[in-house]
Amino acid sequence: MSPSGLKDRLLPLNRERRNRRLLSPLSKKRLELRLAGEHERTAIRKTELAERACLPVITGNLSWGTANGFLPDLEEMRPNTAAGVRMELPLFTGFAIRSEKRAALAMQRAAGAERLDTDQQIRQEVRQSLNSLRPAARTLPPQPCR
Repeated sequence: MSPSGLKDRLLPLNRERRNRRLLSPLSKKRLELRLAGEHERTAIRKTELAERACLPVITGNLSWGTANGFLPDLEEMRPNTAAGVRMELPLFTGFAIRSEKRAALAMQRAAGAERLDTDQQIRQEVRQSLNSLRPAARTLPPQPCR
């Protein structure tokens, strides 16, 4: 009996199960796939930003302070306040917003396609590596545990 507690021969696992088990972590760790995912997330954020460009913008300000130099007493410090509200409503921007939306959606679709393509390339590389190891695995006989 071996130290690991195995009594018989070590037999290879089911090939498909082993391939799936190897493909999943190997593809997730690849830098290319993470970079493609980051491009896709950036494109999604740009699409959201382009959609918000046609919304109205309301800004407000409020200021308070003291000032002197008012008649009748020029030396007296008096409180001074000011408030303001501004609203920007994009009525016509020369179709710039619509073209920004289209460009952002096209970028999002391209980033998604790039991620899928990168994922397929990585899977193909891993499968090719596994297939190149198969002839060597066939020539090696199963080894008994010692």
